[in-house]
Amino acid sequence: MGATGTFFERLHEQGYERLLKRVRGTIALVAYRPEGDNRWVVTIRDGEIGLTREELRADACMEASAELFDALSDGRKNTIAATLRGDLVVTGDLRLALQLTRLLPGPPHTQGPRYVGRKAAQEHG
Repeated sequence: MGATGTFFERLHEQGYERLLKRVRGTIALVAYRPEGDNRWVVTIRDGEIGLTREELRADACMEASAELFDALSDGRKNTIAATLRGDLVVTGDLRLALQLTRLLPGPPHTQGPRYVGRKAAQEHG
């Protein structure tokens, strides 16, 4: 399944994310693989998260190799840096796409405020 599949599985099971409680929109993510592309569509409605593989119209689209999505999904790579390098292509509503990146993990062994705040939020619902 890979890190990307695991990330989306957890996101789908979670259902609600308070960090996105004021966010509304649809984001398509396309991971390029030699054997065929994977596509996920994430819908956010005031923190409620929906996930599908259907072809829906999206407000933003993020496209990259499957390897990069795996590295983003487990914190080995940074979304902003990948976008600036041109490895991750974002079209449409950039603000919305950046909101989704708030859910991606930071680098392994991160102990900064972002990690501590997310961990506290998860522990207290």
